[in-house]
Amino acid sequence: QKICYCALGFPGPLQSDGGRRAFLDEVNRLEKLLGNPDLVAAGGRETVEVIVPKISRDFYGDYSKNKGEDAEDVDREERLSTQTKQMAMRKKATLASLAMEDYARKLEQGDFACT
Repeated sequence: QKICYCALGFPGPLQSDGGRRAFLDEVNRLEKLLGNPDLVAAGGRETVEVIVPKISRDFYGDYSKNKGEDAEDVDREERLSTQTKQMAMRKKATLASLAMEDYARKLEQGDFACT
């Protein structure tokens, strides 16, 4: 909890009077919005308008233009990396399987000393 309300006790944007006023205005608007039970409850009649910026057609254009030899090289490297990881996992699984078979064989033959 705050002991005092001096400028040093607030985060950077709230240290000025204007910043604190703007913050409190936003808090009041939010309280009014949440204070309306019809809006908060499911099936309320009121709507909230949200402004969403438009995405230009060129937003994805740069990626599709660059997709060529460089992208194919990256895809090829990713596939090789995935294949290398899969081979390493298969090798580990094979070695673990052989070790378990060897352990089971020794256990069945009684070559295993229990201490």
